[in-house]
Amino acid sequence: MSLWSDYLKELRGEDAHQFIELPWGFVSYSFPQWAPTCIQIEDMYVVPEERKLGRGNELLGMVQAIGLKAGKLFVTAQLELNTLTFENAMRVQLAAGFIPIAAENGKIYLRRDC
Repeated sequence: MSLWSDYLKELRGEDAHQFIELPWGFVSYSFPQWAPTCIQIEDMYVVPEERKLGRGNELLGMVQAIGLKAGKLFVTAQLELNTLTFENAMRVQLAAGFIPIAAENGKIYLRRDC
């Protein structure tokens, strides 16, 4: 585990987020109590030199596979409009088959079937 994942576990609890960490990126996800049919992507990062190689889609696919194995119907994500990476993140999510389902409080919420 990285210091980032150690920090989040200390901050939010041992079971708050699960992680997939690879040399070129990571994704954290959770199984939210408020949405028993979903697996929620919390954070995702791919190093810039790997972004055009499909690495984001690879991470999303790993989370989707985990969701399917856990009997989840949907993968959900949210994007904050005021971040420097919003446009790129939105392109990646749309290309990966996510659809926007709501927008409020400076965030866009997306969903994809497992």
